[in-house]
Amino acid sequence: MSTRALLTPSLLEAIQRGDAILFLGAGASFGAKGPKGQVAPSGEQLRDILCDRFLGGTLNSKSLSQVAELAKNEAGLLKVQDTIAELFRPLEPADFHLLIPSFRWHAIVTTNFDLVLERAYDKCRDREQSLAPVLRDGDNFIDRLRDLSQVLYLKLHGCITHINDESLPLIVASEEYARHRKNRERLFRHFQDWGRERPIVFCGYDVGDPHIQQILFDLSDLGILRPQFGMVSPDLNEIVARYWAAKRFSVCAKTFEDFMWALNTEIPRSSRRLSGLLKAEDTSVQPWIKTHVAPSSFLLAYLQDELVHVHKGMAVTGVAPVEFYRGLSVDWGAFQQELDVYRRVSDDIILAAFLENKKAKYGQAYVLKGHAGSGKSVTLCRIAWDLAHLFDGLVFVLKEGAILRRDRLFELHTLTGERINVVIEDAIPHIKDILDVIAWAEKNKIPITLVFGARTNEWNVYAGELEGQTEDDYELRDLTEREITQLIEKLSLHKALGRLATASAEERFEHFQLTAERQLLVALHDISGEKPFEEIVFDEYRNVRPAEARLLYLDVCTLHRLGVGVRAGLISRISGITFEYFSRDFFRPLEHVVRTYFDHSSRDNMYRSRHQLIAEMVFKQAMPNPVERANQIIRIIRNIDVDYASDKSAFTEIVRGRVLADLFANKVIAFQIFDAAKESGAPLSFIEHQRAVFEMHHPSRNLHAAMEAIERAEAALEHTDRAILHTKATILRSLALEAPQKLARENLRVKAKVILQKQIRGSRVSHPFHLTGQLLIDELKDKLNEIAERKTPTVSVLEQRAIAELIRNAEEVISEGMQRFPGDEYLLTLEAELARLLEDEKRAIDALAQAFEASPGRSFIAVRLAYHEQRKGDIARAVEILKRSIGANSASKEAHLAMARILMSQDEESLREDVAHHLKRSFTSGDSNFDAQFWYARHHFLYGDRNAAMACFRQLADSWTPPEYRKGIKDVVHNKDGSRRRLSGSVKNVESSYCFIRCPDLRTDMFAHMSQFKEQDWMGIGHGALVSFELGFSLRGPQALNVRMG
Repeated sequence: MSTRALLTPSLLEAIQRGDAILFLGAGASFGAKGPKGQVAPSGEQLRDILCDRFLGGTLNSKSLSQVAELAKNEAGLLKVQDTIAELFRPLEPADFHLLIPSFRWHAIVTTNFDLVLERAYDKCRDREQSLAPVLRDGDNFIDRLRDLSQVLYLKLHGCITHINDESLPLIVASEEYARHRKNRERLFRHFQDWGRERPIVFCGYDVGDPHIQQILFDLSDLGILRPQFGMVSPDLNEIVARYWAAKRFSVCAKTFEDFMWALNTEIPRSSRRLSGLLKAEDTSVQPWIKTHVAPSSFLLAYLQDELVHVHKGMAVTGVAPVEFYRGLSVDWGAFQQELDVYRRVSDDIILAAFLENKKAKYGQAYVLKGHAGSGKSVTLCRIAWDLAHLFDGLVFVLKEGAILRRDRLFELHTLTGERINVVIEDAIPHIKDILDVIAWAEKNKIPITLVFGARTNEWNVYAGELEGQTEDDYELRDLTEREITQLIEKLSLHKALGRLATASAEERFEHFQLTAERQLLVALHDISGEKPFEEIVFDEYRNVRPAEARLLYLDVCTLHRLGVGVRAGLISRISGITFEYFSRDFFRPLEHVVRTYFDHSSRDNMYRSRHQLIAEMVFKQAMPNPVERANQIIRIIRNIDVDYASDKSAFTEIVRGRVLADLFANKVIAFQIFDAAKESGAPLSFIEHQRAVFEMHHPSRNLHAAMEAIERAEAALEHTDRAILHTKATILRSLALEAPQKLARENLRVKAKVILQKQIRGSRVSHPFHLTGQLLIDELKDKLNEIAERKTPTVSVLEQRAIAELIRNAEEVISEGMQRFPGDEYLLTLEAELARLLEDEKRAIDALAQAFEASPGRSFIAVRLAYHEQRKGDIARAVEILKRSIGANSASKEAHLAMARILMSQDEESLREDVAHHLKRSFTSGDSNFDAQFWYARHHFLYGDRNAAMACFRQLADSWTPPEYRKGIKDVVHNKDGSRRRLSGSVKNVESSYCFIRCPDLRTDMFAHMSQFKEQDWMGIGHGALVSFELGFSLRGPQALNVRMG
């Protein structure tokens, strides 16, 4: 057998491009030696050593696995493993081992537990990759996959670096695998999955390893559906060689040393190196580079594989208009051909994020929200195109399946000296990276602007901390009249009106008046035929041939409806259809309904349907029966590998308790899904947590079953989990509401409060404040109901004190939460609930009054009582209460703000000095009392120091608060009769989406966004036009509202 026999063109090409998997058996370590000439013992030698040391030199007639077990029984696991480590620890790599790092590999797998390869990579200074050993399931697998500079090194039988870890014992003989499979079962699954899609080169492999042999046989069963493998072993005779050749192996009867030297000759170093395959002069950013430093090979690969550099002169492909309008093609040629409809929000984002942004912040983020199918992707691409072509911006679009890599962005900025602008179609999978880039850019003074899209419902659920880190958010709303008119004109011009070609102008216009349920994607598809869009989609599904392709499409839709791509390795495991098989046999029948791309976070190809909305339609119509749906979900869950980010995301969505509670009325079906989920290797704590959520939200809920599930989740944790503890507190609250006895309710609430008190400290979300407030209001209602149900509902002094204390505690927790999370809808709703309760309950107000008389300095009680008096119309009493409270506690910011607000409601102008006095004392510069700062700035703009007002507004505009809170109108100026005050002025300079209005009464120019004009007025506006407007204020400052011509 010649070495050349192994190097078939397909194997050679795979090794050259870094797409092959190297498997190292025991024979691959032959040649490694220690400083004193030590060599690795053979299996028989290791058996004899263990016999001599632990078994008195007897029993060496038994197998290695039997001797190892007896030795462990006599001396203990750790002593036996320490002996083995002593034998293998001295081994150093030979020269041929140093050739391995000079190649790029998709992965390396071994049954060896020595450190020969680790030391080879350490010694090789010009290695192509870094070695990333993986010894157990999980083991930071997801993060290591994302780093393309690392090659994953699966050590299936353990490593001598972990000999003291009893949960991961060395597998001394392959027969031991069945006993020690715990914590490494998924490693074997990864190996098997990779072998379905990529060639494996087996070196120094012993055919006798039964588990590896079983994997090989399973892969061999795929026949020509898997890549050709290679086998390198000096002990291959012709009979064995023919055996493996029949299973699509190219065999080479040589030592691993001979093989590596031959491979080194066959593939020149220059052709296997990443830097040799990519040239700096070929990249489109070359004209932007201002230094003499050449881009690294990693940056060149990033620009080629993961980013689209949008720039003038970029090569684009022409797009058929009809396909563009049906969502079948969104190539950059569509924007060169001006096929898309101008959306007003795109100019807003370009102006705010790129053209007029003079803020000092380095890391900036902007989000465009919209419903599924509303046109976010096209709008974001238009933003990138215009920024590059009209404003010469250095702008990139993150490709589907790419990763936002901060090191590469830093290198781009270092080379160009420019602000790096990155557009991301969907922020949700990248939230962690976006937060990391923003914080890192700000810390290191790297100017980076991120503009990203998100589905509105997903943003509301997942945005979390990112919401407070965005400079602004924008909503892609329904088409305006002008946008509808422009769309119809474009459809007519390109003969893409479909069935609307014969419709009247009114019917065409009405067709594109959209709703949240019927977005632009649906409206455009509806015109392509006589049937509704849902029927068109289902007909496409039913007409897919052959049947295997249709089933693959259904598998893809089952997961893509959840917003995640479907990994080719997962589809291969589920259906046996490898990516090569798909490309060869199924690409043609599925090319218009399934798209593919490479996912860098999983290093695998991915499948998606044309759109998440379409995937949901296919799933629901193809499987209307709940049992069919459950069986499909279970079938997929059992094959999911949560070590991959996409699989983990899919798994998380599939077993989400609220979703399953809505999807399945029959609990038994959902329980089958949870049971199947336990087989996936996902954390038991997560599965039981979702089971608890399911029990809480199902129509036939069982709170006791929910508590049992959450306690199982808690028991499975190694560390505390805030989400699990919050759910437990929520269950305790629900149990308290249903408990018939007072003592039981009190005990349950105490337990919930203990959990929440710990959660409030350092919480990044408002949930602990909200739930604590709910518990306090529950207690208050119980107390008031208890009094009302008595025959003589008189209230004792102790009861009044208890009621007042509950109100004060509720006020404090809501107030603290609102300061930490300004504008939070949950806390605002809770505050309104407390206000309604107090208005309806005279006993609660009486208790407040008594508590105030006893201690007027308790500001939360005084403020609540004063607002009650204000609503009754007794302003004098309200003012008197607050005066007394401030007199007793002059440092109370809450009381000063309440006093200012009540005085402002009377005659702000005549009382302006008193108002200013109290507003100044309602906050401290730099604190989080944003409401107080807002009213201070607004008051001074109207009646005081305008410079101080604008300085305060600038601070508020730069605050880390949610964009909706920052830009929302908090006040509109009114006349004394309660009507909105209108001011007059003339239009000054007009920009693409806003203008300024010179207002003599205010002695300043007012900002006016185009959205505050009627559409026809804005289209005809010009310099000097006379207008009237209302005056509103947000945290950003004053602005003109409801502008009218004349």
